[in-house]
Amino acid sequence: AIRDAANEANRVISEFCIATEMRKDLYDLFSAIRAKEKSLPYESDRYLNKCLLYKKRNGLHLSKDKRDSLELILKEMMNLCLSYNRNISEENVKIEFVLSDLEGASDDFIKNLT
Repeated sequence: AIRDAANEANRVISEFCIATEMRKDLYDLFSAIRAKEKSLPYESDRYLNKCLLYKKRNGLHLSKDKRDSLELILKEMMNLCLSYNRNISEENVKIEFVLSDLEGASDDFIKNLT
């Protein structure tokens, strides 16, 4: 039950992150500031440039159709990652070895296997 709740919380947070990263209004705002403000203090200028670069890398400069398509891809990737992580955490396969199979492994390593 706790693991399921944690997986659900992770999904909700991931969806929120995607929605936040894909906000076109923020990209437009940063672009307007860049066009209007030619001389900003160094730190502000660097921050603005990094924000614009990050938003561009997220595809916010693309047409609405392409942005929507990209958002669907990002959500599908998120779902695949969550499924993968859930499958890994729920896996409990045990592999048995005889000592001769572990020849060359250190004694400390072998002790930690059990």
